[in-house]
Amino acid sequence: MNIQMNVLVVEEKLQCTNLPTMHLGSLKNTSDINVVKKMVETNHIKSEETSSKKIWRAGELATANIPAPSWIVDRIVGRENICILAGAEGTCKSFLSQVLSLHVGRSQQGAVLGFDVKPGRVLILDEENGLVRLKDRLISLAKGYDLDLENVNVDFALNHHYKLNSPIDKRIDDLDELIERIKPDLIIVDSLTRFLTGDENNSEDVRKLHSVLVRLINRHHCAWLLLHHVRKNGGRDTNASLRGSSDFSAMADLVWIIKKEKDTFLLRNTKCRDNTEAEPIRFKLIKTSTGGHYLEQVDCPEMIISPSVLEEAKKIAIGWITKEKICRFEAKQLVVELKSKGIGYTAVYAVLKEFQLAGILKKLKKGIYQVCESDGLIV
Repeated sequence: MNIQMNVLVVEEKLQCTNLPTMHLGSLKNTSDINVVKKMVETNHIKSEETSSKKIWRAGELATANIPAPSWIVDRIVGRENICILAGAEGTCKSFLSQVLSLHVGRSQQGAVLGFDVKPGRVLILDEENGLVRLKDRLISLAKGYDLDLENVNVDFALNHHYKLNSPIDKRIDDLDELIERIKPDLIIVDSLTRFLTGDENNSEDVRKLHSVLVRLINRHHCAWLLLHHVRKNGGRDTNASLRGSSDFSAMADLVWIIKKEKDTFLLRNTKCRDNTEAEPIRFKLIKTSTGGHYLEQVDCPEMIISPSVLEEAKKIAIGWITKEKICRFEAKQLVVELKSKGIGYTAVYAVLKEFQLAGILKKLKKGIYQVCESDGLIV
């Protein structure tokens, strides 16, 4: 291995240790590099030996007092989570993310689009929008939401050219220092493709992104909201419609997909690792008489179902479970069963949600449900 390659290897290993940041370009010979490599190896071993990593016994873990996952923006951005907001061009992704940032950055708890928001600090990494556009948007939102921007804890880092999937790039060290200085609760990336090197369709390149984000989360206890694009003609709003490698959706704790439909925007939660997916949200962009803008939630036809249809769907579902003696099933099986009785897809979500709340079903993972002992249902 030549000296240049050794330098790269050592620099990458240094990222995983508690040694101070070092610039190794001045090392002139192999012996110098070997000395530093020995420092890295020694520190790495010591770090592992003295770490607080714990091996849990099953009974101990089951009875441990572990805090439940908490939210920065209820059901949209979880603390210390990796969240993706994806949509085609012109679907209000940047605007929505800035609305969320301003509500988080306020000093008091509030709500946006019906979701509770906890106060905190936000850092926006933007390679997509220029100063003029961002300034105009800030002024417009301040008017629309009656905000005093002097008292909003939101910081912008524009065109710093961070490559979030390049762990040995010095710019990651610069970002690490910036996060340490600002101490944000939430970091918004607009848009993700501008912060990647390599190929977004390459699983290895995306896994490097995950590695860097997790390292920064562990160091700084921040959450990430990554603005991303969907495939052209992506079809249904599913995780598979995210552009690039499937590892994007695999690494995310939450995925939201936004699309424009006439004069409204529809926001769907397609993944929530620690909970059931939230219901769809539909909203409009409203312009005020003073030139401001705000988002207003409107009725979501996707979730409107008459009580009589819901009751009929529940009876059919219970009859199907008991007759077939089903203990575990996929949601798509219930879709087929209800469809055969003339009941549409919308009712499935409502039935699954009500049955979980009633203790009839337990969600095992996305799309898979276990039948529990409840109301005489024992299968």
